[in-house]
Amino acid sequence: MNKKLVVKLCLLNFGIAIVNIFAFSNAFMGIMLGEDTTIRRAFGYTILLMSVILFFYGNYRFLHSKEAQYEFSIQDLHKPEDMIEVLTELLNKNILNNEINTTKNQISRLLKKKESLKNIIYIKFKEEDEDAYGLKDVIGKVENLLFSNVKSIINAISVFDQQEFTQINQKGNAEKHAVYMEQVNYIREKVNDNETILLEFDKLLMQLSKLSDGTQADSDDLAVFKDVVNNMKQLL
Repeated sequence: MNKKLVVKLCLLNFGIAIVNIFAFSNAFMGIMLGEDTTIRRAFGYTILLMSVILFFYGNYRFLHSKEAQYEFSIQDLHKPEDMIEVLTELLNKNILNNEINTTKNQISRLLKKKESLKNIIYIKFKEEDEDAYGLKDVIGKVENLLFSNVKSIINAISVFDQQEFTQINQKGNAEKHAVYMEQVNYIREKVNDNETILLEFDKLLMQLSKLSDGTQADSDDLAVFKDVVNNMKQLL
């Protein structure tokens, strides 16, 4: 929800509260609905009725206006937390809710794996060894690839019109339906790409754990480890 809309909602509800305080507080008009004059009671009931109508109608209109749509710029999504926040705001596209939740989960999983890798690498490798295998570079680039996919997913979901898609299905417009399904499949493809990336992180973690016991690394384990690093490079 954008800041302008939050301000408008606050002003609306604050205004309703102020009017009621002014009307019914003993410090001001002090209207008493059960004991006052007929005119004052009628005025009081009118204020209550209008307050209820304005509260529900005003909030509904604001929350369902175009302004209520979440505003963001892809260029401003630098942190994983920002991406998760935007994805949460986009959770109103029924056909894509599973992909949205999966993408949020992928971000969280990546952050956990990255932290685990950092700890294992610190235990096992000297800085020069880490550079020799290209670990720091490849991990950073593959991480950026996943986040690039996330941004592509956010872009595609943000322009997906759930209401129009539903209407197209009801009318049986095959051509328009194909266009929308192409968009859906693109999003799902990016989600699957991220799963592949996370799988490579899992493989890297597993091979690193075999080399992190402080003993001389087995040549076979080391060869597999190098293969995993090379496979990650091929994702780029």
